[in-house]
Formats: sequence, C-alpha cells, structure tokens
Amino acid sequence: MELLELEEGSPVRAADGTDLGVISRLVVDPSRSAITHLVVQKGILFAEDRVIPVEHIADVDESGVVLSRESDYKQMPEYEADAYVEEDRATDTRLPSNAAVSLWRFPMMQTGMFPMYPAYPPSGSKAPEEVRPETMSTAASSKPDLELLDESTRVVTADGKRLGNVVEVAIKKDGNLSHLVVDLGFLQGHRLLPAHWIDSIDGQQIRIAVSKQALAKLPEVT
Repeated sequence: MELLELEEGSPVRAADGTDLGVISRLVVDPSRSAITHLVVQKGILFAEDRVIPVEHIADVDESGVVLSRESDYKQMPEYEADAYVEEDRATDTRLPSNAAVSLWRFPMMQTGMFPMYPAYPPSGSKAPEEVRPETMSTAASSKPDLELLDESTRVVTADGKRLGNVVEVAIKKDGNLSHLVVDLGFLQGHRLLPAHWIDSIDGQQIRIAVSKQALAKLPEVT
C-alpha cells in the first residue's frame, strides 16, 4: 500500500463494501512528513467529516481506499477544524501534492483511543494554549539538547530563515518536550509551537518542519 497514492476525492469503503464517502484532506505529522490520518467528507452516511487513522486502511487501489475488517468506522472521531492548521503543500515536496493537508495544532499531551491520535481536551477542560507551560528556568528534562534551550535559542524555517526566539518551554512528565512558546517578533506576538512540528534541535537553534505561514496561523499566546 502506497499512502502517497491517496488523493482528494478518492472513495473510501468499509471492508463490507459500505460506501463511506470521499477523502477531503489528509492529516500529516510534519516532523516525519508522514500521513497519519485521512479525513472523510460528510455525506449520506456521516453528518460530519470523520478522521480515520491510516492504520485502519487495508488497501489503496484505483477504485479508492478500503478499510480493514477490524475497523469500526462508526466510532471514528469527527474532524474538528479548529484543532488543525492548513499547510501549504508546496513547502514540503515530501508531502502529497494531490490533497489538502492539515496539521494537528495542539501538543500531544495525551493519547486518544486511536493510534497516533491525541485526544481532544475533555469537555470543560482548558485548551492546551490556555495552560501556562513551565518557564525555562524551572523546566526539567533528562535530554541534554532540551537543557540547552534558553531565550537566545533561535527558531528557524527548514531553509534557515529566522522566525523568532524561544520564550518558554514545557516538558512532559516523561522528560520529553511537550511544546514551546515562540516570540515571532514585533507586532506578531507569541505562538505555542507543539513538539511534533519540530524537525530538529541543534545547539542553540530549533528548525521547524512547517512553513512560516502555518506557524503564524496558530492562536496568539498572551
């Protein structure tokens, strides 16, 4: 199965042949340039767009996508547009060019019921950008590259163009990075950068795996 063959408008069927709809976009993990989910457009069967992990795909052929027999399509979560940021496909040639691309914009602070799919914040809880991360002076991690982060750490694009500087960093209980707060400079404000948007951390520089436009679409952190 070649995931890059997935196309916008391709039919999606259950293992029993039930027509589920067509692909409207793909969800990508930018740090790996990997397709993680496909979004099935609402139609006769679904009242809302649904998100399906690629692990539930049994086959991709000229007639479309077929899900595995173990996949319960009725339990797939709805596509919450506000939880994603649209990415420009032209910024990364490793991404599929034949479908719209979305990026999960929240830090992966918890794991949902589907593989590689973070759970939405429970009803009544604060969204991740409303939770203040630890400051760099109190953040603790066993990873040397994270200990080097301070307010002089630059954040750059894939081609090395400077975007801003790290302001705050949040470390998860397991010692791994959750997210950063990045100062984009004069009049542009601060943005919460989830760890899975990072391509590499090299000394005093963080290289992101997304476009500047995608980063700017994130809500401003005050």
